[in-house]
Amino acid sequence: MTRPDAGKARLLAALRTPVPAMRKKLRELKTRARARAESPTFVWDSLVQSFATMGNSRGWAGLVENEENARRVSYSVGGRYSPAKRLAHFDRVLRDAVVGMPAQKASLLVVNFHRIEGIGGLAKAN
Repeated sequence: MTRPDAGKARLLAALRTPVPAMRKKLRELKTRARARAESPTFVWDSLVQSFATMGNSRGWAGLVENEENARRVSYSVGGRYSPAKRLAHFDRVLRDAVVGMPAQKASLLVVNFHRIEGIGGLAKAN
């Protein structure tokens, strides 16, 4: 009969020694994360991704993975709109992307857009 601790030790050893495929996947994830963190739009992209999934993950596919919607909600595109029209634009994009609570999240995007502008833009916010 094996001791309970022996089974736990084997499991821990297996988890500490990932298989080659897992090591490769971890390297890929780290590389993508570093590139994302170095992106000049990191702060804005992070906010958009956070709002896409706040409450549930349904909005990820429609807003983050959908390239057209992601472009429409980008900081540069948002900057093309007057402050008065920016809220309506973000609201439309979030509704098209089927993001939950689109009105509230569009409002939060606008507030954060103005905060970033107040800091001096994305370069300074990053």
